[in-house]
Amino acid sequence: MHILSIPTRIDHDWHVACEMEILTKAIKKGHKVTAVIPHWSHVLADTVAPCYTPDDLETESKAYVDKMSRVYSMVSDSIEVIEAEPIKFEGEFEEWLQDVFENIESLGDLSEQTFHGFDVGSAAVSSFVSWTRLLDVSVKQEWGRLRPLLCCAYAQYRLTCQYTDALNPRVVLTFNGRFASSRGVLRASREKRIHCWLHERGADKAKYHIFKNYLPHDQKAFRASVRRWSMFRSRFTLASAAKSFYGAKRLGADKGWVSFVKDQNFNELPKGWDEERHNVVIFNSSEDEFVAIGKEWANPIYSSQCEAIDRLLSDIDDENIHFWLRMHPNLKDVCDQELLKWNQLDEKYDNLTVISPESKVSSYALLDAASKVLTFGSTMGAEASYWGKPSVIAGTSFYKGLNAAHAPRSHNGVVSMIGDKSLTSSGKKGAIKYGAYAGEFGTSMEYVKVHSFEEVEYMGQEIPKRAVG
Repeated sequence: MHILSIPTRIDHDWHVACEMEILTKAIKKGHKVTAVIPHWSHVLADTVAPCYTPDDLETESKAYVDKMSRVYSMVSDSIEVIEAEPIKFEGEFEEWLQDVFENIESLGDLSEQTFHGFDVGSAAVSSFVSWTRLLDVSVKQEWGRLRPLLCCAYAQYRLTCQYTDALNPRVVLTFNGRFASSRGVLRASREKRIHCWLHERGADKAKYHIFKNYLPHDQKAFRASVRRWSMFRSRFTLASAAKSFYGAKRLGADKGWVSFVKDQNFNELPKGWDEERHNVVIFNSSEDEFVAIGKEWANPIYSSQCEAIDRLLSDIDDENIHFWLRMHPNLKDVCDQELLKWNQLDEKYDNLTVISPESKVSSYALLDAASKVLTFGSTMGAEASYWGKPSVIAGTSFYKGLNAAHAPRSHNGVVSMIGDKSLTSSGKKGAIKYGAYAGEFGTSMEYVKVHSFEEVEYMGQEIPKRAVG
């Protein structure tokens, strides 16, 4: 089998090491590997902050090529390494860019733009939002940062087409697939009917997972994997794995990614908590995480979480119900404009208390004391069901189709379930399957030793110095 490796996440050593792990195993099985290092102008647009000067970029570009060349030589001398020349855009794409600049206003509209069937707009928006945490901005005002990402996405698409035509590999390997530098690799591979393997973290930092021909964020594929995986596990095994997963999250373990609760004060509840009331705890999510991945991640009921809570509190007239919005700690880095929306809700409703992202109030103390939990996609929805709380999801998530929480299909349905004080928990069985899989999936590293997400070794050697950062 011939594998074509196209590195894209060169700013994070864990992902570089993960690719080294996969290629080492492939070579030991006798597979042929060719690595095409994209021109720096394609990849650095997706990993270097736009405030870098031209001199910085030149320095980074040399470091990038040197790093990736050394990475492949560490894996095996048998890897053919090709340094790609920059892709030159034909006039049609430049005309398309100009049309986008003149006619597209919002990021939402930009994410819908395609060029010859390739969702180049959503690829660029996904990277932009990950950079900036901005959702409500003008495309024209941010064109200086958006245009290079659009070019990056299309260049990677063209590069993949070029080298798959020339080399005819069986498999193309790259990182994740949702960003500007990697979406085109996936789309071009599909167009050429070549398998595309997307590597990402597994259940913990010592595991990786290969998503074959689909994005890691594909809900249907995820749920199908959960069902297949759980079919071959006993009830005892599933229960044990779920207990370990949910228990580790409570303890703030940095397992699958960094923990956002480990710095909170154990058992601390917010001031004014009244256990005599029907306390509905809302755990929101950072909406930018799943922007521009696909329509399946669009909330089927509400345009935003803020709108959802506004409508919900307007329509529920019960003095004995109090709402507590525990803002996701990850939101502490979003712009003041986004935080202002939530603070305005806090001022608007007397029966709503907004808990800031920086607050030391314990998310798990809130879950334990809650009468009911409302989420929009947060893992807390499944966790609530596991710990026996009535859990309502008014959005979409990986676990939604696994019967791990109540899932109303309309605003009236959400109002009815939140207002129903007799609503019980019914999703523990689904939560067990979800938690067991989430805590176990992936393949263990053999040649890479992971000390932390930032400190990794390959066969006892340090990964070459990062190109960026």
